Amino acid sequence: MMNGTKQTETNDRYAALQRKLDDLQRIHIEGKKSYQADLERLKGELSRAQKTNGEQVERLDKLKKLKDATEHRMQEVKKTSITDQAEIKELRAKLRIAEAGRAQLSAKQGQAGETKKALHDLELKKREELKLRDKQIAELEKSVAAEKKKRESAETLAQELRQKVEHDSCEARERVQKLEIELRDSRVAERNATSSLRAHEEQTSCREEQLPSQLADLRTLLQRVAEEYGRLASSTVSLTTHSALKTKHNALQLRNFRLERKLANSEAQVLELASLIRQTKDDNASLHGLLRATTEEIGFYSSMWKETVSEASQLQPPEDSLAVEILTSQHDLERSDAQLGQAASSAYAECYRFSRWATRDLLLAYRSCTADLDQREFELKQSNVNLNAAKSRVESLDNELRTKKAEYESHLQQYAELSAALATSNTKVTVLAQQLEAAASESREAAAIHDRDLKKERETVQRLAGTVQRSKMAEEALRAEIDQLTGELTEAERYQEAYFNLMEQVESLAARNELAEEEAKRLSKFNAEILGHNNPAQRIMYLDRIRTELAEARQDLLAMTRERDAAAAHSDTLQHELDMYKSVAVPPDMKPRTTITRVARIPLTTQSTNVAPMSRGSSIASKHFDPAGDDMTLDEII
Repeated sequence: MMNGTKQTETNDRYAALQRKLDDLQRIHIEGKKSYQADLERLKGELSRAQKTNGEQVERLDKLKKLKDATEHRMQEVKKTSITDQAEIKELRAKLRIAEAGRAQLSAKQGQAGETKKALHDLELKKREELKLRDKQIAELEKSVAAEKKKRESAETLAQELRQKVEHDSCEARERVQKLEIELRDSRVAERNATSSLRAHEEQTSCREEQLPSQLADLRTLLQRVAEEYGRLASSTVSLTTHSALKTKHNALQLRNFRLERKLANSEAQVLELASLIRQTKDDNASLHGLLRATTEEIGFYSSMWKETVSEASQLQPPEDSLAVEILTSQHDLERSDAQLGQAASSAYAECYRFSRWATRDLLLAYRSCTADLDQREFELKQSNVNLNAAKSRVESLDNELRTKKAEYESHLQQYAELSAALATSNTKVTVLAQQLEAAASESREAAAIHDRDLKKERETVQRLAGTVQRSKMAEEALRAEIDQLTGELTEAERYQEAYFNLMEQVESLAARNELAEEEAKRLSKFNAEILGHNNPAQRIMYLDRIRTELAEARQDLLAMTRERDAAAAHSDTLQHELDMYKSVAVPPDMKPRTTITRVARIPLTTQSTNVAPMSRGSSIASKHFDPAGDDMTLDEII
């Protein structure tokens, strides 16, 4: 029989272990599916990040192209401004020539009509030139507005790209942190599982050793429960006796209520009798007072009567009948008083005796009823307490037996579960470690790519901001020059007559200059033919002009490099100041205050005054500039 029970227990354990194994296999498959889903999701996010990175690279290329276009446009604007400055210089030279020859032209007033016509034509030309310049200025303003819009769009794109890069980097960091947390949790779970497995193994070994003793204890406990239940069944009261005791208790309560009511009635009667006795006492007192008053009157009248009798005895014979009546009335009054006192005392004694007898009977009956009732209640409570204690003991013993069995089965199941969970946790730990390494490497690569893109975007934005600022300054300088030119034109109205008088001389000088230039060209061509450079593709005939253009280009290049170095130094100082604002290592006392706002200052004077000395220096440098190594000097040509 014992072998059969052991076989069934082993079969049940094997079936439970098989079920647990199936559940663990199903959980493993579900975990693998979830891992595959997470892997696919991560791959999709990686592809999306790569796609966004490609889009950002394309946007950066577009921004670079737009920056190159803006730089080319700025160079064109600078060239136009340089040509305008050259024209202004020529006009100033002509005005100086006109001022120098004003005294000579004052004598030639005969040609006033022709000069007026020439002045009118010149005014028309100047108006047309002003209109053209206004159109150019409007076009430049439109181009500057377009460039501002492009710059704003580029800034918005850069901000969007920066936000996307920061968002992607934050997501990657969060994923890495989550994977690290999962790895730590899995390691902690593995350690806990191993420790709990060891503890459960020790507990199960101890419990297996303790199981025979526990089984013997349970058997003895069952025997005790059976004995206690039998004793309880033998000592408990039947339902019929309990109901009979209840009815008797209710009857005794009713009897008690009736006796209490009778006692209350007797107490009320006693109170009424006492009030009646008090009333009779009051009546007796009043009667005694009346009796005293009557006796006093009788004494007074008797004394008066005695006096009258004594006086009358002297005069008339005494009347015995009246005295006899008075005496009889006195005796009757005394007798009635005595009878009244006896009747009152006898009535009071009878009432006292009756009330005492009634209260004594009521108290005896009440005491006996309360004693019986207390006895019955005590017996009933004791029986209920014994019954409840026996029931609770039986229930506790049953619960202990069930819990012991459930604990034994649960410990066996936990042992199997922990052994399977340990194997799965080991596999998961290895898989999670590989995933964490892959995700960490991907996140590092993505972060490095995003950092490089962000640096490039910042550099492009800074360059665009610098170019836009320089374009604004150039625009303001052009406006200042235009204002100065308009002022100079208004001032030059008084010199118009002298200027138109000099027009003929200027035309003659121009004709002479053309003749001199043609002669110089012919001589340069002749020199080129002499030296054997007769190849028209080389264009050696214009060597002087090329040389001057190269000198001007070098001067412009030097000016641009100087501006670039100044801008780089300014950006370095601003970056240093910004780093001081952001740095944690710098103490708060050493950090610069933010009470001053930096604003790009407009030049104190006009741009023409700021540019004129540099243009003179450029012309001097172009005149006295050293020739290049590949160029030919005039001595070599000669």
